[in-house]
This record gives sequence, structure tokens and C-alpha cells, in this order.
Amino acid sequence: CRLRSKIGDVQPNLDDVKRNSGGDYVVNSLAAAVDTPEVVRKAIRSAMAIIQREQRKSVVFFCVDVQHCKDVTAELRKYGLDVPMVTGKTPIKERTRIAESFKAGQLRALANVNVYTEGFNAKRIDCIVLLRPTLSPGLYVQMPGRGLRTHPSKEDCLILDYANCIDTHGPID
Repeated sequence: CRLRSKIGDVQPNLDDVKRNSGGDYVVNSLAAAVDTPEVVRKAIRSAMAIIQREQRKSVVFFCVDVQHCKDVTAELRKYGLDVPMVTGKTPIKERTRIAESFKAGQLRALANVNVYTEGFNAKRIDCIVLLRPTLSPGLYVQMPGRGLRTHPSKEDCLILDYANCIDTHGPID
């Protein structure tokens, strides 16, 4: 489907974030820059205003690490959005249950850490919220790629970038 990109009005300062030998950010260093109360609060406030204004129905949040994901989901609850969190440690049965509920439209949103970056086919996704900066062009393309599928319930997929990804790699659309 058609993608639309929007750079969020809140972006983390990544100047001091360390890089690994592969060229991407070191997760612990990245989390220290991104998972602060101020950055999380401002990014979620901005994203939720847009999600509500545009009546987005199927939203995926991409987070840096488990603690960041916990902090993001706690902030989302303040907006009345109870979002399940999926990480590599989520038991497979629970992960499957959450994915199936999301695909069926029973869950409006989910947050994840490196789980739904590839191979996740949920056609209803109409909004991707990038909260996880990356220097990897492949990872950058994979995250918004989750919203490319067509579905009768959507006209497009909105990519909300609160992770400097568009400035780093260019617009995905």
C-alpha cells in the first residue's frame, strides 16, 4: 500500500551513542539516549495525537530494548491504550496469541523489541511508530515494511519517525 512518512517533532540526541563493529548502534548506549522519561513522554504524546487525529486502527511500535518497551507501554496506558509487549523472551504461545489477536483487529496496537522487524504479515497495519534508531539500512526498511501490505480497511500506512531514521536514511516512501 501507499506509505506516508512523518518526522516526529521529538528526536533523541544520538551524538554520544556508541557504535558496534557492524556499524549500528550499541543497544545499551542507544537505550541510554532514547529511554529517558522526557524523550518517551514527548514522543508518545506526539504519536498519540497523530494516531488519534488520523484514527489509526492498527499500530506497531518499534522499541530499543525490553526496558524501553516497558516504558513505552506504560506511557501508552496513560492514553487509554493497553498495548501488549512482545520481546524475544515472550513465550511462543503468548507471542502467537498476541499476534493472532492483533491480526484479527482485536488489539489496536502492539509494541515490540526486534521481534516483528521481518516475517510478520499483519495486513491491517496502518501505522508504524519508529522509536528505535538504527544505522542499518536493512533494518530501517524492514520496520516500515510491516505496513506495506494492502487491506480493505486501510488507504495507506503512516510511518511516524521518532528515531532519526528518516534523517539518517531518507524517506521510506
